[in-house]
Amino acid sequence: MQEVDSPAWNKGRIHYTSTSKEVVDAYAAQFAKDAGNFLDARAMELVPGGMLGLFDESQVDSFNFPYYAPSPVEMTKLIEMNGRFSIERMELTNPAPWLKSIDEVIPEWIIHVRAAMEAIFTRQFGYEVAHEMFQRLTKQLSDKCELLETKYRDKIQFLLF
Repeated sequence: MQEVDSPAWNKGRIHYTSTSKEVVDAYAAQFAKDAGNFLDARAMELVPGGMLGLFDESQVDSFNFPYYAPSPVEMTKLIEMNGRFSIERMELTNPAPWLKSIDEVIPEWIIHVRAAMEAIFTRQFGYEVAHEMFQRLTKQLSDKCELLETKYRDKIQFLLF
């Protein structure tokens, strides 16, 4: 379309309507190339099994998950600043010492998280999306059992005396 001697030269027009088949084909070929590049790039950005499309981006932008896990140092500072308590002993504990394998941990953990947080997610995204999110989270974590197996016994809950 850029070359004067080309059959796709679109003399006197800025668009492909009411023009030769060669010009239409050139536009179609360029579109196919550009769309293919766009889709390839987009595919690299997306996470397989991701939640894109189940909710509006503005719902995510306006959502803040109300959870913060302080470090032992932060917790010590807060207690000391408060001045009403003293720490006799502080440890990180295993939240589920009775569990034998990661296969048991994932469904149990999801049940606890869902019980505590489902209402927050449902209020923001609706029941169907929240339900789908927990279903997908369970599957994704189950698919990564080997990786998680090395981490789940880390002590992560506070025990204060």
